Amino acid sequence: MRSSQSRALLVTLGIGFLVSITAAIGCSYGGYVTSGLGVAKRASGEPSGGTYKAKYYVDVMLDGNEGSREKATGDIRIASAVNTSPRFKFALRDPDEFGKITSVILNIHLYHPERKDQPFDASYVLALASQDAAKLAFKPDVTYDFSTPIEGVKVIYPASYKGNQDGTVKLPGGSHFCMTVTVQASRVETARVMFETK
Repeated sequence: MRSSQSRALLVTLGIGFLVSITAAIGCSYGGYVTSGLGVAKRASGEPSGGTYKAKYYVDVMLDGNEGSREKATGDIRIASAVNTSPRFKFALRDPDEFGKITSVILNIHLYHPERKDQPFDASYVLALASQDAAKLAFKPDVTYDFSTPIEGVKVIYPASYKGNQDGTVKLPGGSHFCMTVTVQASRVETARVMFETK
């Protein structure tokens, strides 16, 4: 039994790491969502003028600040600067249509808004995923405080991480970040959240 649980944990963490890399790349400049598992299901609706009208299900709040969608990119932008260990919460606009959630993975990496080419900095990527593949890392409508360890959540730290690697998340102050929130159910959406720390 213990070996089976260990294998399940390794599989979960392996998936989390791979998604962390692909999802972080999705934060590149231009606003096109090419991250994680959400790329195939990011937009839905009938074509109009050669394009599709996107339908978004995932909303994100940081430190109680609700993000607003940018029409041009679909990004979620948090207007106010947040704490270096923010409180995270997500919600679904239409839970019944989206389906029963089977997986939630978060990734956070540094973002450089002044760079048009927006290089992906692989030296700083945080990945948060479930320790148990059978359990959700994060549930909708629940606030999670990154300043304390979250039960059942494994944090994969970058080599350049300066904080304590104890299950908490402490980001550098005065910096810009992109967080990708990949929520999988009968459909999948990866929300890109742009924010700045105090």
